[in-house]
Amino acid sequence: MITSHREIQRNRMFASRSRTRGILILSLPVLLHLHTAVPLCSCLSSAPPLHLNPQLHPLFGVQIGSLPKPARRILVHGDDPSSVDASALLSSLPLHPRHTAAARHSLRSTDAEDTFASAPGILSRDAAAALREWASGRFAATERQRMDSVDGCPEWQAEIDLPTLAETVGEETVDSLLRLPRRWLERAAAFESSEGNAASDGGGVGDVGIFVRKYAAGGRPFIGFHVDDCDATVNVCLSDPDECTGGTLLLLASGKVHAPRREIGEATAHSWSVCHGVSGVTEGTRWSLILFFSNHYQPDHAGFYKKIMDAGKKKKRKKR
Repeated sequence: MITSHREIQRNRMFASRSRTRGILILSLPVLLHLHTAVPLCSCLSSAPPLHLNPQLHPLFGVQIGSLPKPARRILVHGDDPSSVDASALLSSLPLHPRHTAAARHSLRSTDAEDTFASAPGILSRDAAAALREWASGRFAATERQRMDSVDGCPEWQAEIDLPTLAETVGEETVDSLLRLPRRWLERAAAFESSEGNAASDGGGVGDVGIFVRKYAAGGRPFIGFHVDDCDATVNVCLSDPDECTGGTLLLLASGKVHAPRREIGEATAHSWSVCHGVSGVTEGTRWSLILFFSNHYQPDHAGFYKKIMDAGKKKKRKKR
C-alpha cells in the first residue's frame, strides 16, 4: 500500500504525544486563528534570532523561544555546529524516551557511514528544477499552510505520489532513490523478525511517504531537531547551496553534529534513529525532496518503481 505522508503522520501522532506535548500546547494560537504575521521580538523573551524575517509567522517565534539553548545556537543564531556538544544537545531536546535512546545509539556509533550516507548527483539540475516548479504551483494554490507534526508550525510542504514523481524526474531516478536506504531497511526488518513480528506484505513493499519542502526566511525558516517515525529517510537537495544562506541539514551521529555541504541533486539517506534538523534560512530559498520509508520496504533488485505500482493496483482491486 502506498500511504501518504499525511496518513503516516496521523497514524503515529499518538505514539509520539509525550514527545510533542509541549509543542502542541505552544501551538494553541492556531485554535484562535492567529494567522497574521507579527514581529519576532514580540514572541521571544530572550535575544532575538539573527536576520530572520521580522514578519515571520508568530508560531515560529513561539517555537524559537521554546528551543533549548544548544539547539537555538545552531538552528537560529547560526553558530558553528562543531562548537556545540552533540551529547549535551541531545540531552536538552524534549524527545520521546524511545527516540532519545535510539538517537543516542546513533550518536555513539564510531562510524558515521553506519548511520547516514550521501549520494551525489541522484537528481539532475533539470529534475530538481522541475520538482521546484511543481511544488511552487501547489504552494500558490493554498494561502493557509497546514501545521507540521514536529513543531506545530506551518509546514510549507507539498505531498507528491510516486506516479507524479516518476513523471517529473523519470522512473530510473525514482528507482535510484528507492535503493538508497536499503541497509537500514534490512536492519529494521531483521529487528522486527527477531521480535517475532512479521513484516508487512511478506517483507516486501511497504509505505513510502514523499513530499517537497520549502525553507525561506519569510516562510518556514528552519525545523528543530527530531527523530523521524519511519524506518529510513532520504533527503535530496533541490537547490544550489550558494542560492541561500543557512538551511543546512544537521545530523547527530558518531559523536558530533554533522553539517555536510550538499550540492544540488545530492541525496542523504539515514536511519530513523538519527536525530536531525535544518538550520534557519536567512536569505534565499532552500528546497528539498523527502522520502519516508516505513513497514520494511526492502528493495533488492531493479524495477522497484514498477513493483510498488503493481502492488498498489492489486490492493485497490481487492478493496473493490
